[in-house]
Amino acid sequence: MFIYRRRIYTPDTDCGGVVYHAHYLRFMDEARTEWFAKLGFPLRKCAEQDLYFVIRTVTLRYLKGAVLDQCIQVQSTIIQIRKCALTFSQVITDTSALPDIFCQAQVEIVGVNHCKKPQVLPESLLQCLSGII
Repeated sequence: MFIYRRRIYTPDTDCGGVVYHAHYLRFMDEARTEWFAKLGFPLRKCAEQDLYFVIRTVTLRYLKGAVLDQCIQVQSTIIQIRKCALTFSQVITDTSALPDIFCQAQVEIVGVNHCKKPQVLPESLLQCLSGII
């Protein structure tokens, strides 16, 4: 599991100061990107190997709205590893001791090359991730 923390800023919210619904997907993307970088696979390095990640499916459930200046965390867990794809469970909560859950999702990403054709994930990445789940 990987935890990514961030604060909610004005551009993240609607006119009422509540996080705009589409931004939860961006927060999840930021969390996956930071996790890959921490594991030694920043997106720039992946691109140099002709590997890019695209979302294939997302199942998302909104439960409560986060608000301006609130600190949130995205808890990411890999639940499935395949040759060309990874499936994550991601939960966005506040950072309190008894956190409110704002959003839950299951996200499948697929590795593709510059032609948008499925790309087998590097063995080094697969080995690194297989030790996590």
